[in-house]
Amino acid sequence: MGVPPQYMNVDKVVIKGALLSVRPGAKYVTLEELWSHIEPKQYEAWRRAKEAWEARMAKLKKAESKGGSA
Repeated sequence: MGVPPQYMNVDKVVIKGALLSVRPGAKYVTLEELWSHIEPKQYEAWRRAKEAWEARMAKLKKAESKGGSA
């Protein structure tokens, strides 16, 4: 979940063939959706942790751009 610190400022490579391309009318389900129905409590705990992690990373990024520290 996230990027290791030593890779934060390294250029990323996107492999286009690996990206999900949604086709109109095609039905699909994500693993995240499936998990949310199989183990709702664990999924919710993970989702909250993910949101907290993303908020923390956004705060750190904002602090770095201002030249300060978090």
